[in-house]
Amino acid sequence: MKKSLMQTICFGILVFAVQPLSAKEVPNDNLVKNSGFETINLKQAISHGTSGYVANWTPLYYPAQGFKAGISKDAASGKNSVYLENHLGKKSLTWLSDFIPAGKGEKLVVSFSIKTENLQADKDWYKPGVLIIFYDENKKRICHRDVKRFGSEIKAWTKFTENFTAPNQDKIAYMRLGLVISYCKGKVLFDDVSIKRKVKK
Repeated sequence: MKKSLMQTICFGILVFAVQPLSAKEVPNDNLVKNSGFETINLKQAISHGTSGYVANWTPLYYPAQGFKAGISKDAASGKNSVYLENHLGKKSLTWLSDFIPAGKGEKLVVSFSIKTENLQADKDWYKPGVLIIFYDENKKRICHRDVKRFGSEIKAWTKFTENFTAPNQDKIAYMRLGLVISYCKGKVLFDDVSIKRKVKK
């Protein structure tokens, strides 16, 4: 009887040990903080008076020239997304993530969801999209690289996943993810963004 009981207990321990982790127990390896834009404060204005504060993100744009950046309830998942709107087709508007540690030549996987409204894009990089900006240890900008740009309308939320390699420059110490609309007209919305380090097999 005792032997049977011990066998049952040992089997139970073995089964428990090999059970996969639940979704909540799996570590989140996304390097981007507040990647779904769920941490906000609509009563706290971000810079230049646009309504709504988004934790861990900074908007860079020119409100005096008719540009807008803000929070939208039209989301790919969850409750919120962020948007950029350009009425004049001049300059660039960008949401920038917090600084993320980075290294030269690092292999990354970048994912994001995007949709556009009334997009009028031009050739080359005069389009909305996603980029990464690289900085040295003093957080001085070194360079940027595009992840992906879009020249035609994306009417429904669409997810993209792109392989990306950081520039092979010794001084690289940090990076920031940039969500941008450049020198074109229309509105672009972003949600569920991520940067993950590629795991070596």
